Amino acid sequence: MSIRLQTHGGDIYAFEREILDFSASINPLGAPESVIKAARESLENTDRYPDDKCRDLRCSLAKKHGVSVDNIICGNGAEELIYAVMQALRPKSVLVLMPTFSEYERAARAVGADIIKYTLDEKNGFSVTEDVLDLVGQADITVICDPNNPTGKTIDADLLERIIQNSNIALIDRSFADFGERQGTVLRLSQETENRPLSLFSFTKMYAIPALRLGYAVCEDKKIIEKINAAKPRWSVSVPAQAAGLAALNETEYVKKSIEYINAEKRFLYHAFDEMGIEYFKSDVNFILFKSERPLYSLLLEKGILIRDCTSFGLNGYYRIAVRTHEENERLVKALREVCL
Repeated sequence: MSIRLQTHGGDIYAFEREILDFSASINPLGAPESVIKAARESLENTDRYPDDKCRDLRCSLAKKHGVSVDNIICGNGAEELIYAVMQALRPKSVLVLMPTFSEYERAARAVGADIIKYTLDEKNGFSVTEDVLDLVGQADITVICDPNNPTGKTIDADLLERIIQNSNIALIDRSFADFGERQGTVLRLSQETENRPLSLFSFTKMYAIPALRLGYAVCEDKKIIEKINAAKPRWSVSVPAQAAGLAALNETEYVKKSIEYINAEKRFLYHAFDEMGIEYFKSDVNFILFKSERPLYSLLLEKGILIRDCTSFGLNGYYRIAVRTHEENERLVKALREVCL
């Protein structure tokens, strides 16, 4: 079998057979029925352009976050907004905390920015420590993935506030925030500062709608939002995506149920890893980073299971798995036992 490592999760289309996908970290409970229904019913309006300003969705998001509608912009997933931010602000230098989502660096390099790298240390579980403060003021934009991908770690709230206060502009990617301890919230600074973080959010992960592509950004500096809006395509958020987003914002019980389910399944997977002697890193979200000297990507792919090889993150010998349904997690554990024991 010819093995081609993936630079992102979810590329099941590269294979000519049925694949059980643990590489994409999507809510294992699937999209809520109300979200699917809203997207389906919106297809009756395929003869209309989408609302390019996402008025209804932004209004609901403004109420959720307690900000003005003018402080919110929607996009075709968080990724589009990452590129729009770089195009709009044209930084000369960008600080990136490695390992992390590769699109920050790609988007920064696309506008000619220099990359300042801060490497997270495995010895302290890939947690961000205070020494990052020595670098944040050197960059035009500091990018923080919180919780981080692929480590699943949430930054200490006090340290995150200090990073924001010392940054020229702080871009906080909260795409997995709905699964973490600071669920989908915008960080409220405890002290007065002129710095206003730009927070990114995604509907993709929690509400299991990657096919619809929907994300948004919140910033209390309206001028930054205006610049980003001028840099992104006008009709990038489809009618079904906007309808799905509006429905998703009402699914509070679904979110609670999802977190409880995922936490229970993480405990199941941790226990299985302990029994097999697999070294892993406890996660605040819906995926787990672990390491192995065995070529698990290829070994599991032979069994029809796709996991995320983290070589493209700069982590050789590390892998990331999504937390899926119990039956699917059992299948993964069975396959791991067959190739590891």
